[in-house]
Amino acid sequence: MSDDPVTETKGDPAEIAAAQHALARLHAPGGAWALHLAAQVLELDAGAAAMLDIDPDPNAGEPLDQLMANILPVDRGDWLKAVSAGCSAGTAFSHLAHIQLQSGAIRQALFRAEVLHPGTGDVCLAGHVTWARSQNADGRLEDFINLTDEWFWEMDANLRFTYFSPNASACWGKGASVEALLGKTRANLFSDDNDIIEMDMHLNWIAQHKPFRDFRFWSHMLGDAPRYVSSNGRPLFDEQGQFVGYRGSGCDLTEQQQMREALVQANRQLKTANKAKSDAMASLKEANALLEEQYETLSQVQDEVRQQALHDPLTGVANRRYLDDRLNESAVRCREDDGWLGVLHIDLDRFKQINDTLGHATGDAVLAHVAHVLETHSGPEDFVARVGGDEFVVVRTSHGEQAELGKLAQKLIEALGKPYVHEGRECWFGASIGIAAMQGEEILSDELLMNADIALYRAKNLGRGCFQYFSDEVQQEMLRYKTVADGIRAGLGRDEFRPWYQPQICARTRNLVGFEALARWHPPEGGVRSPIHFLDVAEDLALVPRIDHLILEHALADLATWDDAGLDVPKVSVNVSARRLLDPDLLSHLASLALPRGRIAFELLESAFLDDMESTIVWNIDQLKEMGVEIQLDDFGSGHASIVSLVKIGPETLKIDRQMISAITEDASRLSIVESIINIGKALGVRIIAEGVETEEQARILGELNCESLQGYLFSAPMPAHEVPGFVRQWSSPALRDQA
Repeated sequence: MSDDPVTETKGDPAEIAAAQHALARLHAPGGAWALHLAAQVLELDAGAAAMLDIDPDPNAGEPLDQLMANILPVDRGDWLKAVSAGCSAGTAFSHLAHIQLQSGAIRQALFRAEVLHPGTGDVCLAGHVTWARSQNADGRLEDFINLTDEWFWEMDANLRFTYFSPNASACWGKGASVEALLGKTRANLFSDDNDIIEMDMHLNWIAQHKPFRDFRFWSHMLGDAPRYVSSNGRPLFDEQGQFVGYRGSGCDLTEQQQMREALVQANRQLKTANKAKSDAMASLKEANALLEEQYETLSQVQDEVRQQALHDPLTGVANRRYLDDRLNESAVRCREDDGWLGVLHIDLDRFKQINDTLGHATGDAVLAHVAHVLETHSGPEDFVARVGGDEFVVVRTSHGEQAELGKLAQKLIEALGKPYVHEGRECWFGASIGIAAMQGEEILSDELLMNADIALYRAKNLGRGCFQYFSDEVQQEMLRYKTVADGIRAGLGRDEFRPWYQPQICARTRNLVGFEALARWHPPEGGVRSPIHFLDVAEDLALVPRIDHLILEHALADLATWDDAGLDVPKVSVNVSARRLLDPDLLSHLASLALPRGRIAFELLESAFLDDMESTIVWNIDQLKEMGVEIQLDDFGSGHASIVSLVKIGPETLKIDRQMISAITEDASRLSIVESIINIGKALGVRIIAEGVETEEQARILGELNCESLQGYLFSAPMPAHEVPGFVRQWSSPALRDQA
């Protein structure tokens, strides 16, 4: 060893000299090395140090520590066992190990040595190290390591940690223990380096008991520096569908330290064996057996974690990460051979109702069933993935006609439309599908997914249970739809929805009997929009109840203002959607508004929807009557209201739809229908209001048919609240009324 500079560690001089002597004798191309086991002293010549990326600077750390850090974790234990076995047997040593260089490259090194001073406390290895030639094996190992995660955890129903796998404590922070982590929440583990909004969204997500995948955050624990962690988890439910906690996994970045500790422990065992020969072999066998068991367990865990990393734990199909990889691979292939890449984005219809009424356990069973149906009915080369709560994606590549995507979509819609029986109960749901495809060089996987999502949105707007291809026209329509939707959401926060009032007039005396409050939207760009421009979108967004509530609040405030001004406004009627009648907090909200008894009327929209509804809605309607709210049945004669709902609800007032009124002067059959409706109302003791009255002839005929009240442009168009006082004063004066 005297010919070359040697990287040294501290140790007994006699032991170092023995190692140097062996190195000089066994020097070979590549690099020379010597290891004194008891003193843990490693010597390397310049060639070996450069080859193995060992820094000779003493500040860089002991050479043996550097070597252990550079040997890949999956090989460290085998290297240790080989060293221990060689020293114990006293035979020549030869072993392969994978080295990760500072550049990131992974190479396989061949260590060869002779055993010096076997059977004594001065046993050491001395020999040479060269590169092995196995690039394919190196590449496969590198890919394997890149797919590996390490640690596991569980939380209880209160979202507090109840279990961590034994290696978790080191991952969370130096000096931390599993016991210290138990009872903590996820929020306790977040460091200040995280985005507060993202952390709040994640905490809200798990509070809703939803699965998550690859959630990344900075963590601190017990004063250690923050560590970046990737975490996966899924909720757990008992047999009754009750939430009991979470189970998940995370990425362990501290395996190198664990393996270093294993090496130190093995060295201690070896020193103990050298002191007591009688126990040496037994201790070594025990240590080797323990390491083999640990590595076998680790291998099994790595396989399970790799499966979890790429697959949805509930359904077993690919997850979003796997989908992204597959799309990118397929895109490259299609660009090369000019094939097309198609995506079907599938969203389940009525799945939320199943979860809400039958429980999450049934919902999970439905999702697993859906995944099975998709795999069964898709082609053998198709790729199925779950990308959200009730959303799936099917990927297909082909050189055929893109029309086959529509055929596949129709087949899936029909298959998913059949009832699924779970624990003796039928689960009815359906599917809407958006389709997008690209060919050759134009393929961009991210854009393809976005296009399929836009097409899915269009399919759901068309009535669900159908599929829709992406096109430029669909994109433009969805952009317009999104503009209106965003405007509605913002408008609710900016108080842009206000009532406009249309008077209701007594058919006999022509006195004012009330106003109907009609919703109008005042967007910031100007103008006034009637419901025809926003109601359908608001219904899709489930925002109609909020609009109803705002209109009611403004109407109550306006009514109070008019009372203070001495105006005689007998009654104001407001529209109430059927969806709002399902609100369990409706009655308590109304009670807090102090409704003036007998002066507020609710016009029930979509009342045909109430024909088959549960008794809860009828109960709510009865309670509204008890509160002094008049119930009016709107749009009778349009198909939105029926005789069944008329009898079932028992309203005080019935409103005849404007479509029926508009033709009574020209169509005898329409006139007969209107007369019949008025007679039905009289028979049931219900007052009648005719909407859409625009001519004196219509007003005269309706008066002769004993219709009590009239509403329409004959008397006034809808007006903003500040114009109502002028109208009331003018209408209260017969002279001024005639001038109008």
